[in-house]
Amino acid sequence: PKLSDQELRDEIMTLFLAGHETTAITLCWTFWYLSDPQHAHWQDKIATEYQTMMEKSGGGRYTPAVVESPTTLEITRAVLCEALRLRTPSYAVDREVQQATTVPVGGNYDFGTPLVQLQKKDLILISPLAMHLNPQHFVDPHQFDPTRFLNFLMTNTNTTTTSNTDYWDGPFDRSVYLPFGAGRKRCI
Repeated sequence: PKLSDQELRDEIMTLFLAGHETTAITLCWTFWYLSDPQHAHWQDKIATEYQTMMEKSGGGRYTPAVVESPTTLEITRAVLCEALRLRTPSYAVDREVQQATTVPVGGNYDFGTPLVQLQKKDLILISPLAMHLNPQHFVDPHQFDPTRFLNFLMTNTNTTTTSNTDYWDGPFDRSVYLPFGAGRKRCI
């Protein structure tokens, strides 16, 4: 279907603003973590990884095909994934309930947990950060530890079977690791 001028403008503004602001926030937090003396060794690992990539691409020349490979820059990607886990740019995502259901308060299915009734068309808010910092899902959840992604990235380098979204998500359930949201409304 053809977009009206207003719809086209709205889509362009969404791409521009969403892509700009969230990228800037992610990079700021990533640099903040890397500047901490406790995590400075990751700077060296990223620099070495980058230098190796440059040498492999023809004596220091930049080659886009090398950079675009999902298996390139595993350390850099792991550092970014961990920064996204700890400082997700989107503090909440909303969803409309599609059918009436009952869910446990806090998402915890333990015996005795209070339940809440959700009706069709109810609006719910999901906090990616609350899930990212939940010790049930992540060991030492407040600790900056890119190895939780690195170990997965280093062992899953078959580009024919691993999509970019799977590669970014790492070994974590998509209902738990949500830096980009999930479903149809997953971030562009």
